[in-house]
Amino acid sequence: MLNNRHIGNGKLTEATSLLALKSNPEVLRAFMSYLARWAVRDEPSKKMVLLTGLSAFSKDPINLFLKGPSSIGKTFNVSTTLKFFSGDVWWLGGLSPTALVHEYGVLIDAETGEEVPDDWKETRLDELLEENKLNKAKLTAEEKKAVAKLKRKVNREYRKIARRSYYLVDLSRKILVFLEAPHQRTYQMLRPILSHDKKQITFKFTDKTIKGALRTRTVALRGWPATIFCTSDPKYIEDLATRGFTVTPEMTSKKYGEANVLFMEKKMFPWQGDADLPGFARYIGDIKASLADRDIEVLTPFGRELAIAYPHTIARDMRDMPHFSALIDMMAAFHAFQRPLLKVNGEPKAILATREDFARAYGVLRRIIKTTRTGLPEHILRFSRKL
Repeated sequence: MLNNRHIGNGKLTEATSLLALKSNPEVLRAFMSYLARWAVRDEPSKKMVLLTGLSAFSKDPINLFLKGPSSIGKTFNVSTTLKFFSGDVWWLGGLSPTALVHEYGVLIDAETGEEVPDDWKETRLDELLEENKLNKAKLTAEEKKAVAKLKRKVNREYRKIARRSYYLVDLSRKILVFLEAPHQRTYQMLRPILSHDKKQITFKFTDKTIKGALRTRTVALRGWPATIFCTSDPKYIEDLATRGFTVTPEMTSKKYGEANVLFMEKKMFPWQGDADLPGFARYIGDIKASLADRDIEVLTPFGRELAIAYPHTIARDMRDMPHFSALIDMMAAFHAFQRPLLKVNGEPKAILATREDFARAYGVLRRIIKTTRTGLPEHILRFSRKL
């Protein structure tokens, strides 16, 4: 069993809640019941979003595609479920390569391997002023000339560093949520990473300086993120859909009616707090830490038998089998505190998946197998069956 982390500040209620969750074999059902307070029905969608988010901290992150018409709850299900991963999620619109670099990239000095902070010039100038015993608040005419000379020196040093530097965008342990289809150039740039073809790629792009001049920058993309696509028309990313799961939120009048009732109930009782949030947040936080900090993997003892039993009639089955295995892994990870833990030389190395994890993962897969295998949203499949 994984050790529970220390809970500070003497918060007995939160600790009790956390300990109860870690010992509850139906913790996934409890989590789904909690989410139902904010988003009705759509359990397959919410389970897939949860497991996809968790997979960002594994060695094989999941790609998930939510397909279907607008206003059926794609983005709402994702935002509701991922609130426990808030610091790990990048909410992306039609992102251009330049915007991706400037919003999420850090400048790295290739010579030292260290980050070049945004305030590098200001910090360097302060160092030189201190060395030369110059006080910016009280300067004589001669000292002002000296300061101007130091500024020119700092600018020369910075240009030298900038020429040998590159931007690093680290996607490791991140959850990328595409609210719109990404800019085509951005997708082409990200594709080898999203396809898990390479752990790091580099490319060049043209950027403008403050003075408006053009310069070429080198960018490195590192790591495999978990990705969720909420867009309805990702035309040029259809090939990527074969490298993940496709799910359509429920489209029934029963769901729409329950959603309306839930909305009005919130209007009737807006003061009701979210007392269970801390316990679930700490629970998922501890799982993330166990996977990421200790670099723990998930082992499937019954893997050979599963591979033999898995469908193998079309070429796509060779891609879908590893995806299903990743789903079992994340189901085991979500129940990590109740699973056997393999240790090597006293150090925890792997969580062992059980038959319960297979059963739960299969329960999700059979609800989305048709949309995943075809890459088509559920309402299109229903229509085709009527023809």
